[in-house]
Amino acid sequence: MITTRSGFPRGALVVMLCAAYSLLAYLGARASQPNVAAAIVAFAPLLALLGWMVWQSPHRLPVLLLAVPGIGLLWSQRTVLLQHYDLAYLLQHAGTLGLLAFMFGRTLRSGSTPLVSRFAEMAHGSISARVARYTRGVTWAWTLFFTAMTLSSFVLFIVAPLPIWALFANLLSPLLVLALFVAEYLVRLRALPAHERTGPIEAIRAYAHYSVEKTTRRAAARTQAAAAESFAAPSAERR
Repeated sequence: MITTRSGFPRGALVVMLCAAYSLLAYLGARASQPNVAAAIVAFAPLLALLGWMVWQSPHRLPVLLLAVPGIGLLWSQRTVLLQHYDLAYLLQHAGTLGLLAFMFGRTLRSGSTPLVSRFAEMAHGSISARVARYTRGVTWAWTLFFTAMTLSSFVLFIVAPLPIWALFANLLSPLLVLALFVAEYLVRLRALPAHERTGPIEAIRAYAHYSVEKTTRRAAARTQAAAAESFAAPSAERR
């Protein structure tokens, strides 16, 4: 189990932080009048993501210099942003669900390995044809689920009062995701024999391993690209 320096399980800490943010976002989105606190809650994840992307860039300083005017522009339009901070909540919710739908759906292309099949391979090493068919179906289920959730978010945001959308986005959405996890696991118990099944904890560990592996590959690619550029520069100067 991965823990923080204090020994607290990191997974539990992430869940607690996500739950706390969902509650704050719900309260902020249903506020009767725009206020600075709600706007900060709305834009904080987007700014944090921007900061992380800048920090991870192999060209950190140039990207940071380019980001400064953008931050200045946002600050100059702070009054407008304060009036429409609810759009930031929509971007976070629908954008995240849309990205998840894309992440699962793109692996269903011909010649690709479905994402849930990759998780099963990480947990078992190799999978049978039966498991491959089942995990492909589960990948389809998650793709359709996240697509439907994305569309529902947009529709509710447009036609329903903001407090109703906030309830769906921050409280109901996590429960629906959990419900699909449970439903899929119950189906798995009937569809697959015990030696070919992966429990919820193993599935989460496989996803965490997949995320770490993907991040490591990207970091290695950036390091190689930076090394190639530093090697090419002296060669060009000598010519």
